Amino acid sequence: MMYTKIAGKWVEVETPSTKVSGHWKESDEQYIKINGHWVLSEKPVPPAPKRFKATATSAVKPTAKSVTGGTLTYTDNADGTWTIESADTITEVNWGGNTNITTFEVISALDLTSINKAWERCGSLISFNTSGLTSVTIADNAWDICKSLISFNASGLTSLISANNAWSNCPALSSFDTSAMTSLTSAKMSWFNCTGLTSFDTSGMTSVTNIQQSWYKCASLTSFGTSDLTSATSADSAWQGCSALTSFDASGLTSVISANSAWQACSGLTSFDTSGLTALVGAVYGWAHCNGLISFDTKGLTSLTVASATWDKCASLTSFDATGLSSAVNLSRAWAGCPELLCISSFVAPNVTNTSYMFASSNKLVHPNKAEQTSHFTTTGIDWTNPVACP
Repeated sequence: MMYTKIAGKWVEVETPSTKVSGHWKESDEQYIKINGHWVLSEKPVPPAPKRFKATATSAVKPTAKSVTGGTLTYTDNADGTWTIESADTITEVNWGGNTNITTFEVISALDLTSINKAWERCGSLISFNTSGLTSVTIADNAWDICKSLISFNASGLTSLISANNAWSNCPALSSFDTSAMTSLTSAKMSWFNCTGLTSFDTSGMTSVTNIQQSWYKCASLTSFGTSDLTSATSADSAWQGCSALTSFDASGLTSVISANSAWQACSGLTSFDTSGLTALVGAVYGWAHCNGLISFDTKGLTSLTVASATWDKCASLTSFDATGLSSAVNLSRAWAGCPELLCISSFVAPNVTNTSYMFASSNKLVHPNKAEQTSHFTTTGIDWTNPVACP
């Protein structure tokens, strides 16, 4: 027997049994006893499940700029936070440009697959938790220019495929963990100009193919691991302007074909391991303006064909091991503007067709000297045997 309160009084509630095929079975009907009589009562209908739910910290109601698929309700929790809910099929939401939200957590978002620009330019946003964004596949520009963003929990982004510009221009981020983002394939400009990043976990990026400009101008990065980037093929400008990097281990970049300007202006680099770059074909301006490099070893660059201006204006470069450049075709301006370059190792590159301005303004070069440059570095191939060992 159950009881329920009606008009301030407790009354008995009974769920009767009915006989079906000779067996007693509980009925779905519910009865209540009023004034000694049993009256059929409807069971309460449970509320519709919330297909979207989030919490936000905001001094004012955090109204979305646009919503597709239904409406959102906003409940003031009287503690500075708001609960945002909907039982509708919400397919798009946008809070872009909101300057009042400081924290945001998505608890559930069953129907969201694309969140392009959803929180772009949320200038006061400090913390974001993605735990409910497990259906999202596209997040291009989602948090772009959130200049106050300090903490980001990416644990919910398990289905994310494209994150182009997702966190670009977020200078307050100091670290980032991609371990949950194992479906990601495109990360073009994802952390572009995140000048505060000092550490980065790439463990979830094993499927990423495009890392063009991904960490461009992340000037506070002091180290970077590439062991999880084995699927990356395009790395143009990936680490350009990362001036705090002092060394780089490229051993994981075994699939990279294009690395034009990849490490350009990494002025703090003093050493570089090319061993993983065996598939690299193009590296125009690849290490140009790396003013801290004193020497360079090309042994991993055996597939490189286009090396135009690749070490242009490396102001401290004194010796160069060119052994790996056997496939080179275009060496135009390869070592131009290297005023301290003294010596290039012996190497043979029979397919070279462009040597224009190869040593322009590299006036200290003695091995090869001017005569040897003319006779051994030609548009019909390079066949250079250095009579001395470069230091």
